[in-house]
Amino acid sequence: MIDLISVIVPVYNVEPYLRKCVDSILAQSYSNLEVILVDDGSPDGCGAICDEYAAKDARVRVIHKPNGGVSDARNAGLDIMTGDYVAFVDSDDWIDKQHLSSMYALVNGGADIAVSDVQLVRTDETEICRFVYQQCEDIADESIFGYAWNKLYRRSIIGEVRFTIPFMEDLPFNLRILGEKNPNYAFTKTASYYYLKREDSIMTSPVSHEKVQNFALFINEMLLTAPLYYSDDEKCRQYCSRLIGNQACNLFCEISSYMPYSVSQKSRIMKEILCAIPNGILRWKYADHTLLRLLVVVSRLRCPILFHFAYRMILKCKEGANT
Repeated sequence: MIDLISVIVPVYNVEPYLRKCVDSILAQSYSNLEVILVDDGSPDGCGAICDEYAAKDARVRVIHKPNGGVSDARNAGLDIMTGDYVAFVDSDDWIDKQHLSSMYALVNGGADIAVSDVQLVRTDETEICRFVYQQCEDIADESIFGYAWNKLYRRSIIGEVRFTIPFMEDLPFNLRILGEKNPNYAFTKTASYYYLKREDSIMTSPVSHEKVQNFALFINEMLLTAPLYYSDDEKCRQYCSRLIGNQACNLFCEISSYMPYSVSQKSRIMKEILCAIPNGILRWKYADHTLLRLLVVVSRLRCPILFHFAYRMILKCKEGANT
């Protein structure tokens, strides 16, 4: 008997994109599917669209629930899924017709987790870049297991593991599986997942007090989950220092370059970010690029606005070198 694949789609405020996403799932060459659309209290017409698909295709199941975020929506899907395997697809993305069949071939051959390559695309569907994944020494690298949506998981390998935080929720989810279950994984070598780069997405939302609070939750979760994978204390400290530092750098660069705030407002938000990072996490010896070293310096001086001015100077120097 052919195995059942559950596909969980968290749905929130994506009415212009939802049909393309669901149509791509239902058109898969691997047809034994259970498609779970989780309407996470969406304020637009997404709930009605979900019900429409459920009425015309018996493979579609719909959950309507109050808004709780993507982690809560995925967990609701995990709690009711009946498939032997599970995949996640974000509701503004879409997948190639062979996406699930190519990954299923790997898990059917013994892998516990299959990973597909990814195409990053604009709203007009033109390609921005392609992410090609391969075996590396440190598989816990966030570029590989920082995402859940380009993977197919054996149900038994997930077990009772659930998404726990609202920011960068995929990495600790995967780290728990890697650390507790020691799964086999394999790569498809086909870019069959299309990730839509939207200007109005959650990932590109302005850095706010709520986003800083979520970053603090991410730090706490990583300090709990990283030791599950890294038994060597030194490697664990290095991993956490670089990961947390790089995410803080991303937030600092975003605030410095794109946020329409005054210098004093930027300084205040940057201070919030630094206060969320426990003492001793950021270490110079683990800082392997200029911005991370800059972050270590400003964190020790407790003067984050220096990052803003230094980063702006770095950008101007790069612009001058390119002209």
